[in-house]
Amino acid sequence: MHMTTVAKFVAEAMRNRMDRLAEEVIRALEPAHPACVDIRLKELVRAIALVFVRAIEAGAVENAGEFGVSLVRDVWEASLRVRYLGKYPLIEDNSVRADAETGVNLRAAWKPGSFTVYAEALNIFDQDGKDIVYFYGANVAGLDPPGEQVDGRVSRVEEPRTFRVGVKYAF
Repeated sequence: MHMTTVAKFVAEAMRNRMDRLAEEVIRALEPAHPACVDIRLKELVRAIALVFVRAIEAGAVENAGEFGVSLVRDVWEASLRVRYLGKYPLIEDNSVRADAETGVNLRAAWKPGSFTVYAEALNIFDQDGKDIVYFYGANVAGLDPPGEQVDGRVSRVEEPRTFRVGVKYAF
């Protein structure tokens, strides 16, 4: 199923659940205070729900995929993994979007008995991508005016080209 379709399905389910929640809140309040319950309460609950729904819709990755291949021969293993995350909207009107990212990792291992000796190369093409990107107001000390939030991209940088080696023992 396409990720955008899944996001729309989840958003619609949330809308329906919030409508039911609004009705339950109003029913709970009406017997005690019928004069103070009006349509504004229901609209407030729906507005709060809509904020969450739009946040889900805004962050839906439109295309994603992962491909991996492994070779296992006797005590030797080798694998390649390619991960792709397509562009996606960061805000509801689609005017700010995250870029597509592709990462490639390699792994090799030798397994003589209970030991595994391995080596990994992560982000082998040293892409300057982001693991995740958000768009919201934040204040970065030293960059933004004190006490003022500035709307912008907030992200976690993808790790640079990294090499790891290790040894595992299975008890």
